[in-house]
This record gives sequence, C-alpha cells and structure tokens, in this order.
Amino acid sequence: MSARILIAEDEAGIRSALSFLLEEEGYIVTTACDGLEAIELVRGTEIDLVVSDIRMPGMGGLEFLEEVRKLPAGPEIILITAFGSVETAIQAMKNGARDFLLKPFSNDLMKMTVRRVLEMRELSQENKKLHELERMKSEFISMIAHELRTPLTSIKGYLTLVLSGVAGDLAVLQQKYLQVVSQNTSKLHRIVNEILDMVQLENSQFLLQETAANLLSVVGKAIADVQEAVEDKNLKLEVNLDSSLSPVWVDAKRLQQVLVALLENAAAFSPPGRRIWINFAKLERLPVLPANGTPTSLANLASLPDGEYLAVEVVDEGQGIPPERLSEVFKKFYQVEDLFTRHVGGLGLGLSLCKRIVEVMGGRIWVKSRLGEGSKFNFVIPWRRPE
Repeated sequence: MSARILIAEDEAGIRSALSFLLEEEGYIVTTACDGLEAIELVRGTEIDLVVSDIRMPGMGGLEFLEEVRKLPAGPEIILITAFGSVETAIQAMKNGARDFLLKPFSNDLMKMTVRRVLEMRELSQENKKLHELERMKSEFISMIAHELRTPLTSIKGYLTLVLSGVAGDLAVLQQKYLQVVSQNTSKLHRIVNEILDMVQLENSQFLLQETAANLLSVVGKAIADVQEAVEDKNLKLEVNLDSSLSPVWVDAKRLQQVLVALLENAAAFSPPGRRIWINFAKLERLPVLPANGTPTSLANLASLPDGEYLAVEVVDEGQGIPPERLSEVFKKFYQVEDLFTRHVGGLGLGLSLCKRIVEVMGGRIWVKSRLGEGSKFNFVIPWRRPE
C-alpha cells in the first residue's frame, strides 16, 4: 500500500509543486494550507508522513510538531523553511522531526528525504511489532511456567510425604519406583524455575535479595543439591574454602543457584570416578585473562571497578570444550553435549542463567578448557562486607 503524505504549506505554488512531485512517486498526497487544518487532518486521517513549513498562519510548524507528538501514534515529520538556522534545526530535531530542509531544495533531495524517512518509519514499526511479539511470548512462557510450577510443587510435596512413610509402609519396589518419580519431578521443577528466571532476567524483573551470607553454608547447600548426581557417577567432590573467610554481602540463594548449575554441568560431563573441585578465594585485584595460554572464553574484566572480589572456580576432568565452542557455552539453549553424547538432558539454560545472574551481581564469568583435559569455570563477584 502506498504511503499517505500530508503537505502543510501556506504558499499555494509550493504546495501544488510538492503535491505533484510526490504523487508522481506513487504516494497518496493530501494538502493543508496551515497548521490548524493540518492537525485536524492528522487527528482524523491515517497519515504516515507530514511535510510541513515552519512559518504558517494560525499554527506554525514547530507548534504543529508539538501537537503531533501528543498523539499516541503520530506520523513522521519533515520540516521545511526559507528562514532556517542551526538553532531552529536543532530544536526541530529535539521536538521529534525526522529531518529538516532549507528552501530552495531540489526535487531529488526532497524525494530522497521522503523515501529515507518512510523507510525509517517502516523499520520503527517493524521493531515495535517485534518488541510486542517478544513481550507476548515472554508473558505466555511465564504464565505456562507458573501454571506448571504450582501442581509440580504439590506433587513433589506429596511424594516426599509418601516416601517418608506418612501414608503407610512401602514395599521395596514401590519405594524404588516412587524415588524415580520424585527425581524426575525435581528435575522438571528445576527446569520450570530456570524458565521463569530467564524470563525475569530478560524483562529486567530479576531482583537480588542480599544478606550477610556465610560461604560455608552456601556451598554446603549447593553440594547437598548435587549429591545425587555426584554419587550416581561415583565422583570425588573437593572444596577448597578457607573457613576464616568472613561473611559476604550477597544474594545467598542466587549464589547457591550458580554453584549448583556449575557443579551439575561438571558432573554431567565427567566420566565416572573422576574428580570435581571448587576453589574459593578473596582477591585484592582482578585477574588478567588469559593467564596461562589455556583457551578462554571472553570476559571483560576491565569494565569492572577496582576493589575486592570473591573468586570461585569449578574444575572438572571431563571431555573439555573445543576452542571454537568456548564463546558459545553461555548462550541460551546451547549445549556442548552434541559433540560427544546425547545422554545429557536439560534445556541448555543453566550456564546462560549463571552468566546473567553473575552479571546482575556485578561480576563476570568465563571458562578455560582444552579438549580432552577438562574445564575450569571461573566467576568473580564484588566482595562487599555486611554493614
């Protein structure tokens, strides 16, 4: 469909010439002889672009521009004048005009300017549609995840009660089957929570609840959450944490979430009987990357302010990651597993969530790895003492 253009110009000769010029280009052209008539047409008709003179009787171009900008979905504006100045042009652009032309201008310049402004409008409208679709998608995913989480929480609670013997004694086989159901319910519950967290992070609705956290307590809870995955493969889990480290001001739940995701990732890609270890340290200054020539994913530590940081390293003896894939591991839905095996499940949100949560905390995360030599996932977050 052809674009609809309104020409607001008090000089009849210029008005007719512009109308003829733009109609030749295939546009649907309407005219107005002053700003008051023009604003009434804009309010009552669907207009894509207005070419308006600045000096007109009744209402000038700048006043007309101010009125148009009050409308919820107004047209684009090109202002024209024979009495222009740099200050006038700047004011016009600040008020929302897309372009500013001085009389006399060539026909080619007018056609090119109109074409460019209409292209910008089309791109802007497409972007608005994409943003709206993205918003609707996020709301839909969030609604579905919430609807799933409520019954899953109930199922998990009742399974716990049944397995504890509250509803009566269970045969060995019944207990075995129900434990499998419970494990998979927990897995599904965790996936739903990951989806909700990702939606909140993408919509800037993710809030931290910071408290004075004891690191020994945080890492202890994280290890308890991954104990089953570690024991299933007979993995050896070691923790290097100085018990004298003072409490740190942090969201303990989210720090635990990051540790659990990194430990689960390490367990998933470690052969049975291997080691996983976690190292904690308090840094007086940020490290320099890369340190020892090991291929490293990008992490802009230079953008972080100077100060003390908590540094955490999760190391495994798994397959490792090819250098060309290191930049991909923190992307949403990405999984390295298809390089080696398809037995690892999940949506590929864990590491992406880790990156986003760490960055919300004011830190950075990266990975060092060589194919066949395991991986080292590192992150730093500001060390803030409790008040």
